[in-house]
Amino acid sequence: MMTAKLGRTIAWCAWHRDLADDVALIQPAPEPATEPGGALYACRRCRETYRLTPWEDRT
Repeated sequence: MMTAKLGRTIAWCAWHRDLADDVALIQPAPEPATEPGGALYACRRCRETYRLTPWEDRT
């Protein structure tokens, strides 16, 4: 019997400037009408190195 594999999310780590598959959102994209830019993601290694807090963990 075959089992389906779960898909994985690959995104750009804004800190080490390469693709990573263990990223977390650090800063969401700004409102389109207010300022340019996009969402910032960081991989696990960069989150630990730079002590970054994922957006979902902020209070």
